[in-house]
Amino acid sequence: MEALAEICQRNSLRLFADAAQAMGAELDGRRDLIVGDACALSFYPTKNLAALGDGGAVVTTDGRLAETIALTRNYGMPTRDQCVARGINARMDELQAAVLRERLRLLTERNRRRRAIARRYNAGLDVARAGGVLPLDREGHAWHVFSVLLPGGMRDFVARRMAAKGVETALHYPMAPHQTEAFANLVAGSLPVSERVAEQNLSLPLCPLMTDGEVDRVIRNFNRSV
Repeated sequence: MEALAEICQRNSLRLFADAAQAMGAELDGRRDLIVGDACALSFYPTKNLAALGDGGAVVTTDGRLAETIALTRNYGMPTRDQCVARGINARMDELQAAVLRERLRLLTERNRRRRAIARRYNAGLDVARAGGVLPLDREGHAWHVFSVLLPGGMRDFVARRMAAKGVETALHYPMAPHQTEAFANLVAGSLPVSERVAEQNLSLPLCPLMTDGEVDRVIRNFNRSV
């Protein structure tokens, strides 16, 4: 992010960060996450800080940008009867805010548990047997997901074997954005690294409510499946 911020600063570009899965993460000891102009957060029910339904936030230190975002989220209306810009309805209701306020108190402890589970995975998973790669255990990681890379068709093979043993896995994500219809016209040619990650990623169960025994069951079944 620091390198991207430097490039943007040199070329007078805006930098907006997608931190939808990084709530509670730290970057070089900082927790504000704002490296560029603004940072988007998600409170979808599966996220580290979860509402009961859809929700999100944008954080920025740019006052004018904050005003524009606030205006856009409310139909472009600064008052009830005045519309000065084209906007949308992106307001989060009070019920979601109330739930988030209570769950915010649990965020630090639950992220701490996520990090402990990730360390247990990194220590116990025999990914090397399949020629795979473990995620980098960087200090301050929020560990919204724990995704390994398994090459040569091993990803789908392991997923099927684990499913047969009652252990669910997921793909984050099966296609890179430029491989989808909506964004295909934005890239001329291929992005081989992104495409390789899309073909090889496999996410293992990671929830702060998991017990050590449940984590060990995932490790045991993964190692028997590769």
